Amino acid sequence: MRFLLYLRIGLFRKSASHPAKGGMKRFLVCERHFRESDILTSSKYVDSKTGIVVEAKLKIARLSSDAVPSVFPNCPAYLSAPAATSREAPAEKRMRLEAASLREAIANSLETHEEEETKHKFDTFQALLECLPQMKLSNFWSVISRPACIHFLNLALEDTPRVLLSITVLEDLTVKVHCQDVQLTTIDGIGAIPHKVNDIRCLTRLLDSVESLHRELSCKHEDKIEGLLKLAFSLLEDASNCELADVERLNAIRF
Repeated sequence: MRFLLYLRIGLFRKSASHPAKGGMKRFLVCERHFRESDILTSSKYVDSKTGIVVEAKLKIARLSSDAVPSVFPNCPAYLSAPAATSREAPAEKRMRLEAASLREAIANSLETHEEEETKHKFDTFQALLECLPQMKLSNFWSVISRPACIHFLNLALEDTPRVLLSITVLEDLTVKVHCQDVQLTTIDGIGAIPHKVNDIRCLTRLLDSVESLHRELSCKHEDKIEGLLKLAFSLLEDASNCELADVERLNAIRF
């Protein structure tokens, strides 16, 4: 009976859309003949960034696509019996599965991030000692571990070895950076030197920044020496040039 009624309503809707057939421009139905689940008062969509299903209230309520009048007061009970649950629409199923997959991916990403943070962070000097094997340092640094501190040293291995640069982490995780006997407070690339470290990645960035600064200064110093040598060589060539006047060669030597 419900199936026949649905066909009749469908035919009525079709005829109602044609004024020439005597139908109305708009087809109105009474909400009392529909179950609450048949009436849509909001629309849903999946937030692509969070995987959360966002629900927005509709200005005007409407019927679902598979809604069928099934509530008839003062009629036999079988006419008002609830219909079997309809199959999930493909679009709704796809949206539900995409939302579930996105939520799972976000949860896995957060879990991986938390594990990574736990792996690299430390809050005691002993924990720092345990993290040291994870660090990948260049030959630029020599590491000396003491009971109450760790020294990262850049040594000039000449006739008399000397410390050019040093980074020291004390037992309370405070940091001190020295260029020979001068303590540094800022470094190009990271700005102010952190007072304390509690992340192995932060310590690695500090070591890399100090190393990069040293190499940059070394290159500038070498370029300066090379420029002075080229100038001296040019002046010597002028002094030995027989084609120049004696006054010009004398000026070259005086320079």
